[in-house]
Amino acid sequence: MVGGYGGLSFAQTGILYAIPNLTDTRASAPSPEDIYDRYDTMRDLRSDMDKLRQGDTVSDKLSRLTFKVWVKNEQGQLAARDVIIWLTARDAQHGVFFGDRPLDNPGYSAMTLQGEVNVGSTNKLDIFKVEQRLKYLGYPALKTAPTDNTIKNFEVDGKFTDKEQAALKLFEKVVRYTTEAQTAKVTLSKTIKSKSGNATAVATVTVELEAKGALALEVVKQTVTTKPWKITFKSGLTPEQKQLEEAELNAKQADTELAVLNDATEAARKAAWAKIQPSTRFDVKSTGADGIIEATKGDINRELTLNWLNAYNAPHWMRLFSTSTSNSLLPGWYNSQNDNSKGDPKKAPGIYSNVERYGTSWMFDLMRAREFAPQ
Repeated sequence: MVGGYGGLSFAQTGILYAIPNLTDTRASAPSPEDIYDRYDTMRDLRSDMDKLRQGDTVSDKLSRLTFKVWVKNEQGQLAARDVIIWLTARDAQHGVFFGDRPLDNPGYSAMTLQGEVNVGSTNKLDIFKVEQRLKYLGYPALKTAPTDNTIKNFEVDGKFTDKEQAALKLFEKVVRYTTEAQTAKVTLSKTIKSKSGNATAVATVTVELEAKGALALEVVKQTVTTKPWKITFKSGLTPEQKQLEEAELNAKQADTELAVLNDATEAARKAAWAKIQPSTRFDVKSTGADGIIEATKGDINRELTLNWLNAYNAPHWMRLFSTSTSNSLLPGWYNSQNDNSKGDPKKAPGIYSNVERYGTSWMFDLMRAREFAPQ
């Protein structure tokens, strides 16, 4: 439990915050005679984080607060009394779709922050709030090393480290994801020579386009400008020689301009892709998706992050597939990546690295909807 608010103590505010404990590790196996609970059902030994990332709810979290008060009895004498308060944190229930939650109780309430949340921040209550919310939403410390995408949990302990920053950055990347069209303009030229070397021709093409999609493969608008074909002759050539040189180069004009057009188009598409990448790739820096909640209230990036952390339909981080290629909750979908060796004799089963199995609840529900779509 954490007392106080805004740097003040519990004694100064009378406010006490209880922080439900979400477990990271699987429970110890019970004894054979205790493997079933009192309802004669097999105990669920999964950690809370496994349950949440697999689309399940966690069990109720109980907290007991005991304190003493002094009251006057019938004789007017002070007497000590024990007061016990039980707190229960109950997870929200959802329907067929993971995001199908009550608007007024998605499993958490709106939180407010006093200042910046960043590595080195000292407001423990703000940090506890952000840690707890990210934990409940299932976000891990992803890519604390450049080539490592394994899931790493962090502790809810009021200390904002690089692990919490990585989890917050992942959340911020998700809610800022966009593949909206971006504009790029590229001009390229190519010079060719005649066989004799006595003349050269230059093809210049400018391509301006708008492309969208995660790889900017969908071009929605394109403008092409081709400069006049320019031929230059060495000095001392007769009119007849110039005519022959010009005919030779003109025969190559169409192919040369087409090659330049193709190169310029691809260069422009890549330039547009470079503008899209910050919002689609975790490892590319982007404004607002930096694992920091800004200090200034009203800051556009601070408000965007906080609004999504408080939203009833905030994206959860979920395990779409286990080590198998299918998921019973996602019929008809199969993961082409898995932990087998894929026929590689140099790799034993279970050691394939950087296998992608996780995604957002938005993606999970979209995939689940396939089951109910008209055939």
